[in-house]
Amino acid sequence: MPFRSLAFLAALLLVTGRGFAELKWDKPVQSFQRTPADGEIEVHFTFRNAGAAPVTIQTLRPSCGCTTAHLEKKIFAPGEAGEVVARFVFGDRKGPHRKTIEVRTDDAPTEPVLVDLRVKESAEISVLTDFPADAPRTYILHARVK
Repeated sequence: MPFRSLAFLAALLLVTGRGFAELKWDKPVQSFQRTPADGEIEVHFTFRNAGAAPVTIQTLRPSCGCTTAHLEKKIFAPGEAGEVVARFVFGDRKGPHRKTIEVRTDDAPTEPVLVDLRVKESAEISVLTDFPADAPRTYILHARVK
């Protein structure tokens, strides 16, 4: 009887079976510093299909309209690498930002992966270096954060 169950299970796997695809992300969370002069940032989220079957990336959905994402192709064979290229346009936005991109595949359409882009803005600091000759030797720095 155990042999019969095992044979049935093997036949079921052959009939239904395709292997599993699995995307392995090199850096699914990436952090960057920006200055007030920066207008945008482009980020490359690289991955590899670590599974035994081809995988199709069905959709890429950025978390807001200031972020775009694209792929050069959608189907990746086992062992093949690819990348999602994301662009975040800062516009008038100030302070820290977190943008995500939802990646859905045919292997797990109900379980999307989120890749994560984090940006911190560096403060602009002005330093007065032209001191009067009779100024005290203690210096005070004034910083202005925009």
